[in-house]
Order: sequence, then structure tokens, then C-alpha cells
Amino acid sequence: MATTQSRASWIDIAARNKAAVERQQRERTKSVRRNRYERWHVQETLDREPDNWLMTYLDLITLLLALFVVMLALTRLGPGLAAHPPEVANGVSLAKLPARAVEDWEKNLPVIPAEWATQPDPTPAASAVPPTTAPTDPLAPAKAAPVKMPTPEELGLKDLGKAVNVTINRQSVSFRISNELLFTSGQATLSPEGIPLIKKLADVINHSKYPLSVEGHSDNVPILTRQFASNWDLSTSRATSVLRELVRDGVDPMRLRAIGYADTMPLESNDSSAGRAANRRVELIMRIDPKAPTEQ
Repeated sequence: MATTQSRASWIDIAARNKAAVERQQRERTKSVRRNRYERWHVQETLDREPDNWLMTYLDLITLLLALFVVMLALTRLGPGLAAHPPEVANGVSLAKLPARAVEDWEKNLPVIPAEWATQPDPTPAASAVPPTTAPTDPLAPAKAAPVKMPTPEELGLKDLGKAVNVTINRQSVSFRISNELLFTSGQATLSPEGIPLIKKLADVINHSKYPLSVEGHSDNVPILTRQFASNWDLSTSRATSVLRELVRDGVDPMRLRAIGYADTMPLESNDSSAGRAANRRVELIMRIDPKAPTEQ
């Protein structure tokens, strides 16, 4: 009997010990989890902004409202100022202000007659002069004298051949050359075939002393190389190459100028290859001035 009670007491003690151990393990697990949460989770603190700026904001709104009220009050003074401009200015009566003192230099001013304020009618005086006896104005520009165009024999056009298209206009002579005869594609250096042609053209140009413009033209196909960034650069360089060759062939450089027009002045439509070929050209425009060529 005593043995049975002792065995039951031992079992009860073992059960209580086991429950205590399990309780300690659960508490230890909870503490570990709590410590881990507190370590990696920081409690958020709410920082409330102060409300002091509201006072400044309300003061600003009040000042703006007062400004608008003052501006509205000033606009209502407009009709009164327009009705009485001499007596009132900016809401202040000028009748109460003291008169301005007269300076000494104002006392000696000459008196201007009242009839000088009205101008006489110039029509009768102008009609009194007959049209045939009206005086001529020496500062008036003189009428342009009629331009006498030189003949093809005087210009030496018979020596050019068919490589150059020559057009004689009212006050100019145009020498048109295709770029295919002067340059290779995308280049501004004269080809071996183009140098003799420019030399022959220089002999014709030297027959007269009129000013000459060397104009380069291209089609609308864009170009972008290391040497030429656009058709403007290409057309200008080609015109300059022709100008330098003319100077080497004896043409006076004071008569010459080079211009590049790119594709802004086409002769034909750029929609076809034939039209683009016609637009790629160099034109030499000789301006026929009514003055003597030596006076240019």
C-alpha cells in the first residue's frame, strides 16, 4: 500500500515537473519572439507639425483682401477724374493748391500770334505754277537710263559651244552649267573635264567688266558627310571652287562673288531623276548695269 502511494506520488511529481518544464519552454519561446519583434520593429512616433504658420497665412490673406478693396475704391474715382481733370488729380482738389511761381525765363518769352496756329491752304499756290514751269527737285533721283545690252559677238559667246546654256535677259546674262560636267557626285572639287570648261568661260567673261555672281544649286536629296553637313555647304563650296578657278584664269576677283542656294531655287520638280539632275547646276549671272563698266 505504501509502495503504491509512493509510486503515485512520484508520477504526480514527474507530471508536475514536466508541465513546469513545458511552461518554462513556452515562456522562453514567447520572450525570444518578443525580443526579435522589438529588435526589428521600431515603434512609430507621430510628429505633429506646429500650427504657427496658419497665423502668417491668415495675415497674408487679410492684407491681400485689403489691397483688393483699395484697388476697387481707386477704380471708382475714374469717372470723376475724367469729368474734372483740371480741378481733381488722384482724388485731391487742385483748386486748393497754391499757384506755381512764374520763372524769370518765362516772363521774356515772345508772344506767338494766334493766326499762326492755322496753316494756309497750299492748293491755290500750287495750282498757280504751270506744270511746264514747275521747278525740278535737285535731290530727286534721276530716271534710270535705258540699258544697252551687249551683243553675243561682244560677249564672245560663240566660243563656248553647247556645254554652257546661255540666256540673255533684260539686264543680265546667265551662264548655266550642269554639275555633272564640273563635279563628281557629292564632291566640290572641279573634275578634269570641268577645268577646261571654266577656262573657256573665263575668256568669255574677260570680254567685259560687269560684275558676276557665281551661284551654286543642288537637288533636295539631303547630304551628310564629314565634309558637307547639308546641301547648303555643298552648293556654297561648289560655287567657291568655280570662283577660284575663274580667278586663276585671269578674271578680276573684285567682280566676283559666290552664293549657295542649296535646293531653294529649283528649275524642275525634284520628283524625277531628270528634274533633280536639272536642278544640280552652277549659274554665273552677269549683271548688266547702265553705268560704264569702269565705274563699278
